[in-house]
Amino acid sequence: MNTHLDDQGVVARRKSAEIIVDRANQLMRTGRYAGVLLTGDFNSEDNEDAYRTIQFANNSPFLDVATKFQVGEARRQGHQNTFTGFDWKPLKRIDYLFAAPKEKWSLEGYAVMETKYEDGIASSDHRPVMADLVLH
Repeated sequence: MNTHLDDQGVVARRKSAEIIVDRANQLMRTGRYAGVLLTGDFNSEDNEDAYRTIQFANNSPFLDVATKFQVGEARRQGHQNTFTGFDWKPLKRIDYLFAAPKEKWSLEGYAVMETKYEDGIASSDHRPVMADLVLH
């Protein structure tokens, strides 16, 4: 699954997160899916409602894969923040990769890649989020 949540409305982001959690649970209940990956621009930092709904709601099957590795750990590469805004102020982490169900994934590595070239031009105002995952 991939999403791009509203960049203006807090309520819209929270409601969208609730719909995503419900949909992921529906998919997994069918028995046709061993796991679900959710990626995207959530326009929500980790202290905001949309992120907290996906990561911490009682009915959420998701795990933010970045939380498995500490900054500086060998299996975690690149940057912490994912949004640069082209002006590089303020940097934020609003792009995520979630995996569900939590207990079925081994997380081997995580990275937030660079988007700025040597000439100072950035290819995007968001950095790519990557993970090396194994579904069991």
